[in-house]
Amino acid sequence: MACGMLTRKLAGAGRRLGIVSPAISSRAPLCRASFSSLFSDPDEAVVEEDEAQLNKYHEPLALVTGASRGLGLEFTRQLLTKYPGVVVYGTARNPDASEGLQALKRRHPIRCELARMDVTKEETVEALAKEIHEKYGRLDLIVNCAGILHVPNEIKPETIVEQLEPEAMMRVFEVNAVGPAIVAKHFWELLKIGRGTKTGRAGAVIAHISTRSSSMKENTLAAWYGYRGSKTALNMLVKTMAQEAMSRRDPVITCLLHPGTVNTTLSKPYSKDVPKMKLFSCDYAVERLLGIINKVRPEDNGKFTSWDRQEVPW
Repeated sequence: MACGMLTRKLAGAGRRLGIVSPAISSRAPLCRASFSSLFSDPDEAVVEEDEAQLNKYHEPLALVTGASRGLGLEFTRQLLTKYPGVVVYGTARNPDASEGLQALKRRHPIRCELARMDVTKEETVEALAKEIHEKYGRLDLIVNCAGILHVPNEIKPETIVEQLEPEAMMRVFEVNAVGPAIVAKHFWELLKIGRGTKTGRAGAVIAHISTRSSSMKENTLAAWYGYRGSKTALNMLVKTMAQEAMSRRDPVITCLLHPGTVNTTLSKPYSKDVPKMKLFSCDYAVERLLGIINKVRPEDNGKFTSWDRQEVPW
């Protein structure tokens, strides 16, 4: 296939996906072995060749929190491998300790930016926002994946009310609810500047990973007080952000996503009774969630959507 034709196809695919810059069709063609390689892991040599070209342009810019493992790592991987041109900040408390992030950095040395950011330490969030402002001046997408359910030898999900411990609950709320709100606080202006114009959308997007177990209407089980409560708090914070964005006419769309039960470190100790067909791989869950993110529009501001595109009741 001729490079020009391939470039036009890549551009069209990018616009449909809502991530790749429409400007891709006006620059030097990206030559790959086949169009299907856009949706698979390309050879490192090909990646390096493309990255050398991409460094010359202002590309769509995404940031993922909690990127050291699980859903955050998989979001970082898929944004880099499936969407040529996207620059991705993979953030974590200690990205140097994540073999997965380090492998992505080796494979995508230009488009993969790794940064230390702890959502419970506001100074690290503010510092990274300043860095991105100085380097890029905008932001198009945030995926908030940082979250905790348990911490070995420290925090366990409560099964009865007598197990509630203030310190443990405050930590869970700090990571799962307050942290994402502080991220939004410091990156909001960059998202307003980005406006999603590099993605063909009518606004930048902040997608927050929540859980169906936070739904008050659907809560028919006792247990997991801190986790459920923190995610319900996140839902209200995000809904409030959405209302503010709409009232101020800020070009920012903020939404909540339920990934299903995913085979990650977070859920592994508690997923043994989940039927295999309902226990998703990170790859499958993130693919479905990116499909939702790529189709959000201003009217979706504040919505809570499940992996199967069904709206989750509050």
